[in-house]
Amino acid sequence: MKHKLVVLSMALLMSVTLSACGSSSASHHKALNVTLPDEPATVDPNTSYDTNSASLINQTMEGLYKYNGDNKLVAGMATKVVKPTNGGKTYTFTLRKDAKWSNGKPVTANDFVTSFRRTVDPKTKAQFASIYDSFKNFAGVQSGKLSPDKLGVKALNAHKLQIQLSRPVPYFNGLVATKYLPVNAAAVKKYGKKFGTNAETSVYNGPYKLVGWTGSNSSWHYVKNPYYYNAKGVKIAKVNVTVAKDQNTSVNLFKGGKVDVTSVTGQYVRQNKDDPEMHTHLTGRLNYLYFNSKREKTNSMNLRKAMSLVINRKTLTDSVLQDGSKPALSAVPRNDQTDPATGKDMAEQVGNLLPYNVDQAKTYWKAYLKETGKKNVTLNLLTDDTDEDKHVGEYIQAAA
Repeated sequence: MKHKLVVLSMALLMSVTLSACGSSSASHHKALNVTLPDEPATVDPNTSYDTNSASLINQTMEGLYKYNGDNKLVAGMATKVVKPTNGGKTYTFTLRKDAKWSNGKPVTANDFVTSFRRTVDPKTKAQFASIYDSFKNFAGVQSGKLSPDKLGVKALNAHKLQIQLSRPVPYFNGLVATKYLPVNAAAVKKYGKKFGTNAETSVYNGPYKLVGWTGSNSSWHYVKNPYYYNAKGVKIAKVNVTVAKDQNTSVNLFKGGKVDVTSVTGQYVRQNKDDPEMHTHLTGRLNYLYFNSKREKTNSMNLRKAMSLVINRKTLTDSVLQDGSKPALSAVPRNDQTDPATGKDMAEQVGNLLPYNVDQAKTYWKAYLKETGKKNVTLNLLTDDTDEDKHVGEYIQAAA
C-alpha cells in the first residue's frame, strides 16, 4: 500500500551482533552461517520496502557505484565515479564491459533504464519511488500524466547511460551507490509480476547469487556469482542464512556453533555488555511509524502530531530497545552526514524536531476528536512479529 506521508522518526537503530572468533570464524569455514531477524518480502529492487529484503538485495545486486570496505565511494558497474555537467544536472556513465548478470549476459544501460522507469511508473506501486524525485519529469510520470519513457534517463548505447535531473542533488552519488540498482530487463519481461518473488525469478549482478529462497521459507543461501567482475575478490564462497525471529533462538544457534554471526537486542545486550564476542555500531537506519492516509480515520495532521508528541523517544531507546539505539531528532540520522563547511553533524544542526510533550499532545488529540466528531477512536497498530518490534509496539500502545 502506498502511503503519502511518513510521520514519525522514532529511533536511530544500533546494530548489535554476536560474531564468532578464532576457530569458528568464517576464515576457517568454506561457508559463513548467519541469521536474519525476519522473512524478506521480495528480491525485486523496484518494489522492496523492508530491511530484510534489502539484506538479500545488498548481497546480490550492485549499482553504478558502491562503497568499499573503508566506506569510500568507488566505481561499481560504472568504469569510474563521474563529474556532472549542465550545472550538476546531467550525469553520463560508462558501464564496465565485463559487468555481467548471473546468467552470463552483459549488464546494459537498458537494464538501468528499465529499473528506474519501472520504479517510478505508478502501476508498479513502489513505496520508495520518491528517491527518484530529482529526475527530470518525475512528478509527471508518478502522477500518470506522462509515460515512464519521459523520465530523465536514457541509454545512449549499450554501455552508456545518461541521467537528467531537474535540480542538482548534493547527495546524488550516495543514491547511485545504494538505491539506483538495475534489473535484468529480459527477466522482468519473462516473469512479469512474479519477478523477484523467489530466487528463481530474478537474475543477479552482484557478488552473490540467491539460491533456495522460495519466497516463504526461513532458510536459504548465497553462493558466489562466477560472472561477477571481481569474483576473485569474493573470499567467502557460500553464506547460509537462517531466519531467527526469537532472540533466544539466535543466541542458542550462536552459542551452539550453528551460526557465526547473529543479531541481538535489548535485554541480552544489557546483560552481556562485556561479552568480547558482541559488537555494536549505529546503522544510520531510522525506524518510522507510518499512518495510512487512504483511511479517513488516520488521514489527520492533528492525529499525527498528537502521536509524535506523546512518544518519548529517549524512553523508547533507553528502556524498551536497551541496545544503544539513539532517540531520533528528525528524519536526519545522527552521525550519518556532516556539514562539509563546518564538519558538524547535520542531525544536530537540524535540531530536535521531535519533542516529547504530553500537554501539547492532548491539545492535538482534542482537535482530532473534534474534526472526526467522535468521543473515542480505536486505532489499529500493525507491527512485525520480531521480539524487538513487539516491544516497540507495546510501548506505543501504552504511550498513546
